[in-house]
Amino acid sequence: MRGLVDLAREADVPVAMHLAETESELQLLRGDGGEFVEFLQRLGAWHDDAFRHERSVLDCLRELARARRGLVVHGNYLDSADCEFLARSPQLSVVYCPRTHAGFGHTPHPWQLLLVRGINVALGTDSKASNPDLSIWNELLFLHRLAPDFAPAALLELGTIAGARALGLENRVGSIALGKSADLAIIELPADAGTDPYGALFNPLSRVRSSVQAGRWHGA
Repeated sequence: MRGLVDLAREADVPVAMHLAETESELQLLRGDGGEFVEFLQRLGAWHDDAFRHERSVLDCLRELARARRGLVVHGNYLDSADCEFLARSPQLSVVYCPRTHAGFGHTPHPWQLLLVRGINVALGTDSKASNPDLSIWNELLFLHRLAPDFAPAALLELGTIAGARALGLENRVGSIALGKSADLAIIELPADAGTDPYGALFNPLSRVRSSVQAGRWHGA
């Protein structure tokens, strides 16, 4: 991992790492065995000295923080020390994957607590192994149903500018502003969506109909 971060620093690129995703991962880091050891043994990829010394999520965060930008993908099982470190490390972001998180039945994700601490939280989809369609829009709709009292305007930021910020691209993409790339999603709203524009976006009948990428129109 240290070598990977060194390489990313040389190339000036961000690093994404799936971290604090499962309780079995924490068990592996502690050197307590578990299903990941059994899995690697079946693949013939396990080395008995791989986890000779106890590790923690915080150890990984400290290493990841050396990168220009670091993405903590999932962050389902962050403890108070992890959150404190993230709050002091603005170059690190947490990428929350709502539908994957729910599909695996994890304990409630601390995304709202992270936001209160000033930690950048962006939405992700994980992969087709755990997600039906890899749509950030559908992640937003799902999260709105999960947390209906969370401000729709703030929710929209999790799927737009927060992702750009996580990659260090917030000056180029992620919001509608002079000088930024013209990247837009065209949302069709139902007739009775209401007068609040942000609330209307998350009406369950709203649909993405087309998009504009770098100023070029893409049909439905």
